[in-house]
Amino acid sequence: MSRPWIASLRGALLVCLVLVAGCASTPGTGPSTKGGGYYKDDGPGLDIPKNLHAIPNATPRIEQYAPANMRPYTVLGKQYIPLTDG
Repeated sequence: MSRPWIASLRGALLVCLVLVAGCASTPGTGPSTKGGGYYKDDGPGLDIPKNLHAIPNATPRIEQYAPANMRPYTVLGKQYIPLTDG
């Protein structure tokens, strides 16, 4: 005496459990809508020097290239040679 309805009941129960488990997950959070502004400690400090106007502007200077940066290199089978004139 076999009971085929038991197998059908088990299958239906399994399908219901899978559906309930799939619907129970929480939705992912989207990107933050708040944007811009400064980071916590970004921006000018609170102790501004009194002689700020007396500090000279920065002047650029020419510096030597590091020898390690002047070596030829290969990327994806193509060879590159860094320029040495500056």
